[in-house]
Amino acid sequence: MRGAVPRGWTVADKTGTGSFYGIANDIGLVWPAPSADPVLVSIMSSRIGRKTKVDNTLVAEAARYALERIT
Repeated sequence: MRGAVPRGWTVADKTGTGSFYGIANDIGLVWPAPSADPVLVSIMSSRIGRKTKVDNTLVAEAARYALERIT
């Protein structure tokens, strides 16, 4: 998520991954400006195949997509 926010935004997030199915998650608060209210963003992803590896690009693209719609 941090890589998807525009410069100057503040992020407080927690990432996580799973052992199987390429599970990758990120949840956090994003402040577009110091005086703005925070926005909660939660991204959960999994992929097909029990032994599939995590794809952090998928999480970054989902974060970018979500954040473009709230700004």
